[in-house]
Amino acid sequence: MKTTQTSKSELLAGIQISLVKEDYEAEVTKALKDYQHKATMPGFRQGKVPFGMIKKMYGQAVLLEKINQKVSEALNNHIVENKLDVIGYPLPDMEQSQPNDLDNQEELNFYFEAALKPEIKVALKDHKINDFNIKASAEEIDRTIKSIQENNKVEDKEPELNEELFDKIFPGQEVKDVETFRSKVAVEMEKQYVLEAERMFYNKAVDQLVEEIKFDLPDTFLKRWIVENSEGKITAEDVEKNYENGYVKSLRWQLIEEALVKQSPELVIKEQEVRDFVRSMYFGHMNVETLDEETKKRLEDIIDAIIKDDNQRQNINNQLADKKLTASAKEAVYLKRLLTEIKCYPDDSPMIIYGDNLGAEHLAKNPVLHGRCKHIDVKYQHVREVVRSNQIEIRFISTNSMTSDIFTKNLSKAKHVKFVECLG
Repeated sequence: MKTTQTSKSELLAGIQISLVKEDYEAEVTKALKDYQHKATMPGFRQGKVPFGMIKKMYGQAVLLEKINQKVSEALNNHIVENKLDVIGYPLPDMEQSQPNDLDNQEELNFYFEAALKPEIKVALKDHKINDFNIKASAEEIDRTIKSIQENNKVEDKEPELNEELFDKIFPGQEVKDVETFRSKVAVEMEKQYVLEAERMFYNKAVDQLVEEIKFDLPDTFLKRWIVENSEGKITAEDVEKNYENGYVKSLRWQLIEEALVKQSPELVIKEQEVRDFVRSMYFGHMNVETLDEETKKRLEDIIDAIIKDDNQRQNINNQLADKKLTASAKEAVYLKRLLTEIKCYPDDSPMIIYGDNLGAEHLAKNPVLHGRCKHIDVKYQHVREVVRSNQIEIRFISTNSMTSDIFTKNLSKAKHVKFVECLG
């Protein structure tokens, strides 16, 4: 078996797989003999059907099955061994492919096209995406209070807005008057609005990043790939109509995100993090410590099943990776705002985050993303914007100069003394 690769364009590779009889003949014969051992046919005892009859009945189907299997394995192995970063999966090359004569050809040839992911480079610009801060209006507060009263009726009578109701809704919070009660209700409402604000921010950030980060794609191949992988659900006309603002926009966003994750080694997700995430997502409302051992085991079995699902696992990994990226960025933004407010930091200067991982520095200079069709939780996208809007700046620093290690690690005496001196 021989596999060769050619370059059809910068973003399109041609892959040829050649088979000779020696590559598959033995496996075909073995499969047919297995059939023979199990076959039952009138006039013959089980396992005693002549091999020639088995070959005549099943030979062609088995031959096709084994050839397809060999071709698929060769294609996968070539992609893995050559570390090809492909979009989707290769498709048959319709220009070169010719029908193979399985009976008479000494060598069978199969041709494929593979779309290669482009190299994505990002030129960061000082461009601010405004946060969305949704406030509860007076009318909305009134409707919510009315709903609270209706939900707390006693004998079909709405309770009055007094301390009895205030204590019931906000126990232990010393709400004494209507004005304070309205303020508390507004705060709780706005907590719910945060998700909507983050969704709006996410959509705005995606639109801007896709617009500003330019790279070429093998559009002709991708249009064909979308149609063929839809199993008849999407037509070529549908693809043409929705390609620019639908399919390709989503793909561009995914490729940008994939590159970002790939360039950040600190985003490696640990198995325990995945399990903790699933446990929190599905069973966070339960006090696990109070459960008996059998129930705990059932919960862990459920977690195992969720993690084993490829789509679920990928979605979880995506969210955890973005969560890690976001944590330090949010902290830096908070500190900058605090220091600016007390006049200890210039308003127009970014907050600097020092890290001893080059991936962090690359993140600031080359933000990009991952190639799945899964959405990331909105709240984890904030890091993209704070870098772009010049609120934070990420710089590399050697591990030997990481002063913050004094608070988090056991250090040698010499390094401890050095860092103490650095802190003043």
